[in-house]
Amino acid sequence: MKLIIKNEFDSIWEIMCLLSMYYNPGEFTKEKYDARYLEIGISESKITQEAYSLCRSYIDAFSQKALAPDEGSLFFSGFADGISLHLLLGLALDQNEEWEKNPSAASEGEVYSALTMILFEQVPQSFSEVFELLQEMKVEPKQAWQIMAMLKSPKEYLERFINLISSNEPAYRFAMETIKDDVELLLEKFESSCEQLIKLDEDSGSPLFADSLLPTDSEMTVIPTILTGLVFSARSAYVGLYFPETYKLMGRSGDHETDLVPILKALGDSSKFEILKVLCRGPKYSVELAKHLDITPATASHHMNVLLSMGLVTLEKSGKKIYYTLNSAKLKAVVESLNEIFEL
Repeated sequence: MKLIIKNEFDSIWEIMCLLSMYYNPGEFTKEKYDARYLEIGISESKITQEAYSLCRSYIDAFSQKALAPDEGSLFFSGFADGISLHLLLGLALDQNEEWEKNPSAASEGEVYSALTMILFEQVPQSFSEVFELLQEMKVEPKQAWQIMAMLKSPKEYLERFINLISSNEPAYRFAMETIKDDVELLLEKFESSCEQLIKLDEDSGSPLFADSLLPTDSEMTVIPTILTGLVFSARSAYVGLYFPETYKLMGRSGDHETDLVPILKALGDSSKFEILKVLCRGPKYSVELAKHLDITPATASHHMNVLLSMGLVTLEKSGKKIYYTLNSAKLKAVVESLNEIFEL
């Protein structure tokens, strides 16, 4: 797999993330920010403080100029639960760059297929099938009806979403100008930081950018972003500017006992433990895991992000589906460390 590391932002992705914070202001607080880091074993540090300060300034500057009509909130409701229209549409645009400049070129069927493949990892042939799949995924009724409405007029929703994004280009440029000095310094070292991260992955045996994620002759574009940590799509990885530095803090204090604590905490969670047991039987994709554990895709995604960060699972790609696989080598290393500590 060839990684292409860019040193410029994707404006559509950035505006989408900024709007999600604008419409859901309660989702970006210092308390929630710190809690997310603590869950993966990172205590408050100079790096996390700097990262929060940059994100806060970015969001506040954007909010001063944002053109965000009330009807725009439709795209961003459900953000806290992990299933919202903006994320589905944003990932569809990531996979179909030509739609960004000319959404009218896309057919209803093409947009429908792209959205349902992202959501269900299959293309339902009827709306009754869509409804049954949403019920199986335990999507909240309000969100289910919003998704159904979008899938009945997918091209119209895509065009409305792109218009909302385009109208906020000036607000995005204003926000970026506000934090320009800090961002330029971070971008200068972004490529080298990502390369160090990949080397760290190889040495630890816990690769985020697994060689199995894409065929060896394929490419994945690594795109810097400000408000998200690490998000994979079918062809891109959106990596937060501070992610390479914070990732180094996870389980790398030099003290085996200290490094084991967040991993043991993850293993002590019944849902995460059950996920690892399921993956012992073979790779699974997100919808399969959610159905097996009888939880929502949002909850499954949350657990998987933690397990990925800990290196307990990795990713594989087959066709257009991304599968989670158990990192047996990492689990064996954890067992060996416990044996060493307790002299078993």
